[in-house]
Amino acid sequence: MPERAASETDFVSFKSSRDTVSDAARSGMVIEILSVPWGVNSVEEVESVLDGGCQIVAMSKNCASNLGIAWNPDECVNLQSANGVEDKTLGLARDVLFQFYDMTIYLQCHIVDTPAYDVLLGCPFYELTTAVTCSFMSGEESLTLKDPNNGRRLTFPTFRRGQAHYKAASYACAEFDEVEGPATGFQQTLA
Repeated sequence: MPERAASETDFVSFKSSRDTVSDAARSGMVIEILSVPWGVNSVEEVESVLDGGCQIVAMSKNCASNLGIAWNPDECVNLQSANGVEDKTLGLARDVLFQFYDMTIYLQCHIVDTPAYDVLLGCPFYELTTAVTCSFMSGEESLTLKDPNNGRRLTFPTFRRGQAHYKAASYACAEFDEVEGPATGFQQTLA
């Protein structure tokens, strides 16, 4: 990991010093699934589901394999979903590089065999980036992140899972001081 790079502490490592890991990753309810594409491991853009109620960051085994991400099979946790189904992770991938526009962060990803997502961004992601979602009357929703490396805040659009018509990079390639046309809320905010 580069010098001055930000990384979050794995929830399981933190929790294991206090009590058992069983049910450590109990997920909260998700009313509407929102997605944001991230450059993962400097390989490709991956649709990621936002879930501030989940206590971990998770990645599917297929996604990790396709991106060339290795994981430690000795660091597993028991997961319990909102509907009560329990499953065990396959292991933990440490310091996985995530990049959105020019913001680079490293996350600890729990690898899951066959989830309904490629990447799930839970509480560790929200805490590291001070993430805030904002809903608009138009039905649009934005995600504001604070870069833990330099304190700069950036706002990005989200999209409903599986319904992206354009790559979000078209929104993220420019830093907006002003938005031409009607205000949408998708612009850069300075700290």
